[in-house]
Amino acid sequence: MIQRLSFWVMMIVCSVMVSGQEDDGYYTNPILPSGADPWVVKHEGWYYYCCGVLGGIGVSRSRDLHKINPPVRVWKTPEKGQWNSTCIWAPELHFWKGKWYIFYAGGYSGPPFIHQKTGVLESVTSDAMGEYIDKGMLFTGDVLGDWKNNRWAIDMTLLEHKGQLYAVWSGWENSEPTDKTQQHLYIAKMENPWTMASGRVKISSPDRYYEQGELPLNEGPQILKHGKDVFVVYSCGQSWLDTYKLSYLRLKDPDADLLDPKSWIKSDKPVFEGTDQVFGVGHASFTTSSDDREYYIYYHTKKERKPGWKRDIRLQKFTFDASGVPCFGKPLPVSEKLPLPSGTAHPVKVKPMSELEKDFTQLSSNARPYTYWFWMNGNITKEGITKDLEAMHHIGIGGVFNLEGGTGIPKGPVTYLSPEWSELKAHAIKEAARLGIDYVMHNCPGWSSSGGPWITPEYSMQKLTWSETEVAGGKRVDTLLLRPATELGYYRDIAVLAFPSFKNGKPVGFSDWQLLNNSVFNHRGKIGIQTYDKEQVIRLEDIIDLTNQVDSLGRLNWEAPLGNWTVIRLGHTSTGRKNCAAPDTGVGLECDKFSKQAIQLHFNKMMDLLYPLIKPYVHQIQIGLEIDSWEVGMQNWTSGFEGEFCEKTGYDLIKYLPAMTGKIVGSKEMTERFLWDIRRVQADLLADNYYGEFRNLCNQYGLVSYCEPYDRGPMEELQIGSRVDGVMGEFWNGLSAIFQNNLMMRRTTKLASSIAHINGQKVVGAEAYTSEPESGRWQEYPFALKAVGDKAFTEGINRMVIHRYAMQPHPDAAPAMTLGPWGIHFDRTNTWWEPGRAWIDYLNRCQTLLQEGLFVADFAYFTGDNIVGYTKVHRRDLNPVPPEGYDYDLMNTETLLNRAWVERGRLRLPDGMNYRVLVLQEQSHITLGLLRKLRNMVEQGLIIVGARPQQTVGLQSYSVIEEKEFEQLCDELWGKAATTVVDRSVGKGRIFWETSLNLEQVLEKIQLRPDFEVITDSISAPIRYIHRQIGESDVYFVANQQRTSKELICNFRVKGKIPEFWNPISGERTRAMVYQTNEATISVPVQLEAYGSVFVVFRSDLPEQKAIRSIHKDGKCLIDASAISTEGWKQAAYPDIRDNFSISLWVKPESDAMLNIDNPMGYIPYPWTEYYAIYPSGGELLYGAGHATCGLAVGRNGVAVWENEKGYPEFKMGVEKPISGWSHICLVYREGAPHIYINGEHIAYKTKSLQTIHPGLNFTTLKEGASYYNGDMSVPVLFSKVLSDKEISQLVAKGYTRNTDERILDWIPYADTRSLLAWSDGNYEFVTSDGIKREVKVEKTGSPVMINQKWEVSFPKGLGAPEKISLPKLFSLHRHEDEGVKYFSGTATYKTNFVVKPSMMSEDRVVFLDLGAVEVMAEVIVNGVNKGIFWSRPYLIDVTDVLKPGENTLEIKVTNQWTNRLIGDEQLPEENEYVPGGGVNGIAALSRGAIRKLPDWYRNGVNKPEGGRVAFTTWKHYRKDSPLIESGLIGPVRLIPAKKIEFE
Repeated sequence: MIQRLSFWVMMIVCSVMVSGQEDDGYYTNPILPSGADPWVVKHEGWYYYCCGVLGGIGVSRSRDLHKINPPVRVWKTPEKGQWNSTCIWAPELHFWKGKWYIFYAGGYSGPPFIHQKTGVLESVTSDAMGEYIDKGMLFTGDVLGDWKNNRWAIDMTLLEHKGQLYAVWSGWENSEPTDKTQQHLYIAKMENPWTMASGRVKISSPDRYYEQGELPLNEGPQILKHGKDVFVVYSCGQSWLDTYKLSYLRLKDPDADLLDPKSWIKSDKPVFEGTDQVFGVGHASFTTSSDDREYYIYYHTKKERKPGWKRDIRLQKFTFDASGVPCFGKPLPVSEKLPLPSGTAHPVKVKPMSELEKDFTQLSSNARPYTYWFWMNGNITKEGITKDLEAMHHIGIGGVFNLEGGTGIPKGPVTYLSPEWSELKAHAIKEAARLGIDYVMHNCPGWSSSGGPWITPEYSMQKLTWSETEVAGGKRVDTLLLRPATELGYYRDIAVLAFPSFKNGKPVGFSDWQLLNNSVFNHRGKIGIQTYDKEQVIRLEDIIDLTNQVDSLGRLNWEAPLGNWTVIRLGHTSTGRKNCAAPDTGVGLECDKFSKQAIQLHFNKMMDLLYPLIKPYVHQIQIGLEIDSWEVGMQNWTSGFEGEFCEKTGYDLIKYLPAMTGKIVGSKEMTERFLWDIRRVQADLLADNYYGEFRNLCNQYGLVSYCEPYDRGPMEELQIGSRVDGVMGEFWNGLSAIFQNNLMMRRTTKLASSIAHINGQKVVGAEAYTSEPESGRWQEYPFALKAVGDKAFTEGINRMVIHRYAMQPHPDAAPAMTLGPWGIHFDRTNTWWEPGRAWIDYLNRCQTLLQEGLFVADFAYFTGDNIVGYTKVHRRDLNPVPPEGYDYDLMNTETLLNRAWVERGRLRLPDGMNYRVLVLQEQSHITLGLLRKLRNMVEQGLIIVGARPQQTVGLQSYSVIEEKEFEQLCDELWGKAATTVVDRSVGKGRIFWETSLNLEQVLEKIQLRPDFEVITDSISAPIRYIHRQIGESDVYFVANQQRTSKELICNFRVKGKIPEFWNPISGERTRAMVYQTNEATISVPVQLEAYGSVFVVFRSDLPEQKAIRSIHKDGKCLIDASAISTEGWKQAAYPDIRDNFSISLWVKPESDAMLNIDNPMGYIPYPWTEYYAIYPSGGELLYGAGHATCGLAVGRNGVAVWENEKGYPEFKMGVEKPISGWSHICLVYREGAPHIYINGEHIAYKTKSLQTIHPGLNFTTLKEGASYYNGDMSVPVLFSKVLSDKEISQLVAKGYTRNTDERILDWIPYADTRSLLAWSDGNYEFVTSDGIKREVKVEKTGSPVMINQKWEVSFPKGLGAPEKISLPKLFSLHRHEDEGVKYFSGTATYKTNFVVKPSMMSEDRVVFLDLGAVEVMAEVIVNGVNKGIFWSRPYLIDVTDVLKPGENTLEIKVTNQWTNRLIGDEQLPEENEYVPGGGVNGIAALSRGAIRKLPDWYRNGVNKPEGGRVAFTTWKHYRKDSPLIESGLIGPVRLIPAKKIEFE
């Protein structure tokens, strides 16, 4: 006899629901202590639980799979006497086309339970926990419509297969007077969730041995899908006995008829049953973890062996075996600790501030930077491996990304994947583990993408190919169809179709069809068909599928109807793409990116070799694999794509396939929608089957997966980034001739950080400081790299993976091995490697704080549903543009649907990330599912800024019903009336939009202030920031992007907290003394040195102290934290200076500039550069139509002139001219024509521009694109006339005079005390926040003392310089007459003595040593005490504690770059053969200069023969006439006293 829990028991169970126990990453069963028939469904990031409750049916939801919250009653049972007024059993909740449906069994009496039928409820809205209406009883009989013979039916579930709905349930063969009746499983088609479309078909009876017993039953059917498999998992046995268990039916073929009982194959044995400890398992439901990486079963068990219905609800993970059958294992006992489901989100845990303080000061082992470590084409040695890793460990590198490269380097002795290679790889991993260095490898040879010699054409990247044949109808056609074009001899047929030939000639493809089908990268983001031949439209009903009438050789045998027919034979072939930059023996085909089997084949090939090497160390260090750059072009097909497409979209693509060949099928809109579906499925397959499967495979081996989720592929960038454990961006040091500083590459840091933020990934890596040949060449050094790195930090990067370190096989050759022409040169053989550890410490401290807590952003920018082209990332590309002072993340549909919800007026994500405003931008297309979700979120309090969408996407939503719903939803949100201005309140939320909208208008209405703003100097200071919330503390990183010091007042959107300064260069922390607490902000004066940066940390755990509001000296205000914002700078500074003027300046460039806009890479509409000495603002905005401003870019290779009319700089002219050290540049406009003078020499001119030209010296903003110059320069001087050659020569003759920074007062406290430093005498007045004044007279501070004695300079042996020299005064070594000194590269030691007067040593005085100009790093030793390494300006060292009255000793070890020595070697006879032309600029630099053969001494690991050249390198970057760079200690060196002003 069948028995169920009574309604009252169900009510009690549901009213006392509690979640399973959770403890530190684990949960325990039971999830519910009482309950039965659990139904859990995942939808849009929520887990919905449906059950019976007192008086009806209830629904609850939870973000966590292992937690069930108390339900809300959503439907009340009818009054007694109705067909469904009692015995409400096993309700199930399903989502279909925007509505929820609850299937349940009910009856009008019982026991006996002989009246049970199935009913369905429909939600009024898309809210599963909202109101429902009763759609009535469902027909469950044999003959559709024969309601008199409607049959007993319970446990109905819904199955959707290939676009068709089916109902599956448990029922009786006939109506019976007793409930002691066998139950069978039935299936029927459905027209919709409340209407059957066929009579029932029995697909299972309890006929197996394990289904027998007191009363044989098949009940509780549930659908389980996995890949192409469809299972009906059901309960059998008797629910009141301990033998209750699960079995399954399996659909034998995806194309089988589901209504044919022979299509279902029953398991020969139970699939899940009880044990000695767990009894009566059954009635399960299935779902996946929040990240979809794990499968879970919810089921109930009996609490005791004896018959009855005391049950609890449990959860556990399951898998599938090699044949695809579910492996549920054994039910686990109560209280066994089980790992939380994968992807379970927690609010971010943060370290206590005391621990962060320690990590910041003493450095964190978890925040160490990484580096790329390239093994170059088999040039690998065990000794070199150990030396490299020990050198990295010594300076604080925490991990390597070990890639195999072959760029321009001759083949070495080690063959890739050979036993010798394996031995060396094992040694490297062992050494890394010994040193505590994490080890990440690229997943294949080279750096893009996943492939090798083992990939056959079958498993390679695939593309659609086709041929067309014209045939005459009205007769039998017997012809051999032309085989489509193939690659590598591989071809497989997909389909053969025929359609009536066009009357106006051969088919002509519609516009951009190759972009729309992903044959070619759609970099312009086109989604619509612009033009097509309206006489060439194929009606869908005219297309005939001839696939089954073509034999394996391609011969067509067809009785063709009358007329002329075009027969199109479609198939797929390999794209032929190979992996990039691999060693010679590792080159091979790229694997199919849409196929799990292909990446598995590739991965397993690599793991067969690598895992035995990795396995011993997996738990000692973090080991990972990476998919680096996507450089493998497009893919638009895979074997089995047809089935995948049907599964994901619900319809068959075969008859639509001509659209992929450029033909209109049905209509223009239908074709566009079909191609949208094609691109969507391609993107999903790439994300899930390539990137997602890559992560799964990595994790199975205990490895971490990484990727760079962008570039020219068939991808949705935010989606693929979500599929791996860690994402990476990239940023470049001085892009110039090759990549043209294009925004496509510059956007990746913010893109990667957005992906990490919206997916709960803590660490955001970056391929950091990468250089083209012209911006590398050993010119780079830490201070020059600081600003671009700080910029990346402010864009969300928090782990630098420095690009790059070339494995050095030789023990001491230098600088030796390179990554071909690419930089930077971060190798142990670089001159500044050893002192560079101070820079690495800086990166560590920055990453210590930036890896903690949560990013703070106000806006989430929706990236759209178009899945084409590059994701728009840059602030200036977003619409509307986010104002400065407000930060943002990008967010895609998947995140909004599955991870986001609204709570307390904010858009929230599981780990705690939240946003105030969702910006839709001008997205004309949207999925209906997302529109429904947006409607609900606005009702719950979300603020949306965005235009009304114009249409849905895809063919799934292409129906009258869906279009009507779309219009209705849009009307609810944006209003029915057509209007150009939208400001609507909807529920608790609000919608804003107008054509010319700027976000400031919205922000004013919702009263949201900037998170950060610079009050003083706000226009001209390129100050960047990022804000993170670490527990109760607010942490802002503030960075100056210019090589000039800045004194600023910054406003921070923080209330009730105390500011501190954390200095990432020194590790010092000091509490702010000068600041102003406002109503909603705190204003803090900040002093930033050249390229300076600081963390401003606001804490709530510090005792309050009285703050200083303002400081005056001799009646003049030095700083006032209560200063009012200085808005409204007049930018049009030079309206009357036009066409005839001159700009004079001194420059010291440090890398090359872009001197032409020849663009080898493509897709750059407006080539630009980021390193302007003078940035030109948009002339039209400043001065009106027809006006432009001019700017300059200056490099070591020459000068470029840029002009800006429309808001973006345009290249005007460039001239190549070597520039060495400080040089004079004069830009003269004569009658609108630019002329360039370098060091007084007229170099070049260009014809007059069409526009009226003004000098580009007005204030510029970050919003415009203004940033920083990659070198040193004076303040430009404007002359409102055309200077003559003589006048320019006179300016040159005056020479360049360095400005010394004359300080007055430091308001950042000294050495973590309550003291401020005064640098000059005077009467100081300090006003506190409560208005109290304190006057302090400072006198006898003292003047700076010059250290201008003779210097003794010594040089290391073997670097071409004399042992020592004497310098009567300091100057750049590159100007020395001795060629060994002139061309010296390395560390030179400067020594001198100086005398200190006793008067300088008073107790209230602090003395600093100012080194002046240093090229490029200095280690300072005073009186034998090492004061540290100084790599960042100003080179100012507190020496108070080591000075003594009388004579003192000073030793300064100054390190320069390799540049001068390499140029010096070019003056000597050649020792090796290189590809001619080394040292050239532009694209030629990628090939010219490569060494053709490595010298024998280098290959054999012995010393370089004496004599001849000093250095050796595998790439020639310089010529004999290349310009030298400044070098050594230049000074002036001074002692500067200051006086302490003490405060209580």
